[in-house]
Amino acid sequence: MALIANLRHYLGDDLSLVEIPVPAATLREFLGCLVEAATSRDPDDENYVTPFKCRLHCNGDIFALFDPGDPSTIVWSCMSCKDQGMLTGWEGTVWDKSSG
Repeated sequence: MALIANLRHYLGDDLSLVEIPVPAATLREFLGCLVEAATSRDPDDENYVTPFKCRLHCNGDIFALFDPGDPSTIVWSCMSCKDQGMLTGWEGTVWDKSSG
């Protein structure tokens, strides 16, 4: 089953970090790592492996990239357990390292 998430649902109205229950905060941190990995990579770099491992503790590599049909969506997948998802609402967050 895929996780479809909007990162803004885990932030304050001004995109600040707000206190939320620990499971939600843990997921927010994972999603933030996806954003940072996708937005800080050189656009010409075809290596989509992130520097962190699967959120389900299988120790699998996570691949993250912009959806070719919608660059405001980050798609990601664990190559070991096949956990996967789509992430929107990341633009302008503390994890967004894009220059635009």
